[in-house]
Amino acid sequence: MANQLPKISCLTVTLNRVVLLKQAIHCYLRQTYPNKELIIVTAGGKRYQQAITDFVKMLDRSDIKTIFLPEDRGHLGNLRNTSMEAATGEVICQWDDDDLYHPERLANQFAQMVQRKAQASFLTDHLQFFTYTRELFWVDWTAGGRIQGKEQQMPATLMMFKDDRFRYIDRPGGGEDCEFRDMFIDQVPVANLSGIGHVFIYRYHGANVLSQEHHRHIAKFSNGVEYFQQNRQQLLWALSGYQLPRPFSVKERSGATVFQLY
Repeated sequence: MANQLPKISCLTVTLNRVVLLKQAIHCYLRQTYPNKELIIVTAGGKRYQQAITDFVKMLDRSDIKTIFLPEDRGHLGNLRNTSMEAATGEVICQWDDDDLYHPERLANQFAQMVQRKAQASFLTDHLQFFTYTRELFWVDWTAGGRIQGKEQQMPATLMMFKDDRFRYIDRPGGGEDCEFRDMFIDQVPVANLSGIGHVFIYRYHGANVLSQEHHRHIAKFSNGVEYFQQNRQQLLWALSGYQLPRPFSVKERSGATVFQLY
């Protein structure tokens, strides 16, 4: 069965965040999708490179590859391009070091993308976790269906068939994933996938590229209490696939607590 499925290359760029990276690797190791690889690219310091090397060696996994670049080549666009060039899979999936992924993430998103006959896909909903305040939201980028088109898409959830026509812009700063998306969105069939947001956690931990204000703004698009009531069992099942620090509060868009998990 594994040989019949295309290989998915999970692409991780990282910089001096060894604890977060290990968590992202752990999420990869737990994926139920069988035919996969993990490409890790960093322009971090020598100590970070050694820490990654030691950890990956301990895992003894032939499907995990590391690439170390000089610090002056550390722009996100260049790191992401390097990871794509190293990918041997037919499909690529953005696998950032500070987000969390349910064991069914690859399998679910790939199945829905293929079912929709798409070449690329994004989730339109996802979980969001604030580490220090231990708050969990379920964000809906469609705002209940009022937002259409590419604004529905969570850029960090990209999965697509590899296409060498498209490359990230190599420049300082963030936003490179949105720029990359805009290159292909009118060139290939893209699926906006709704209802499987429980397979991805966008996490604010205090050392993110984007600010806390950015993350709090996204949380304002969380579902309301009715949605949590209707999908409580699905959410509880999904949360059993993550290792989140407890206790934490599940909150709706107003910031009110729907329930707590201990």
